[in-house]
Amino acid sequence: MDYQDWNPVFIGNKKPEKKPEPTKKEKEKTKEKELKRAIKSGNVIIEKKRDAGKNAAKKQDVNMKNVEEAETFETKNVGLKLGKKIQQARATKKWTQKELGMRISEKQSVVNEYETGKAVKNNQILAKMEKALGVKLRGKI
Repeated sequence: MDYQDWNPVFIGNKKPEKKPEPTKKEKEKTKEKELKRAIKSGNVIIEKKRDAGKNAAKKQDVNMKNVEEAETFETKNVGLKLGKKIQQARATKKWTQKELGMRISEKQSVVNEYETGKAVKNNQILAKMEKALGVKLRGKI
């Protein structure tokens, strides 16, 4: 009799009575009571966390700050000679900076930085420029 449904079906005004759900305060009280019972019975072990929330970063020594501030880092820029060479090669091909940028898949601002000598040396970009312009740009100029 697998097809038998044993749950009662109410037709008409009879409705099953629902128990009201406990409020938040009642839930908290029951949790507290259960916790107290468990503590008394010895089922719960309480460990207090010490120094919680004091995960501050370690302070550096004052001397280390002075050493870091004293260090200077210099990056090698491409220089004006390379910039002039790129400009001349671009002028012989009669390209604008934008056209050269499109051919090497870079922005016009990148080409402008290389021509003014402000860009940081990047061999990949220089290799693209060499192929497009047909001029040697890396190594001794």
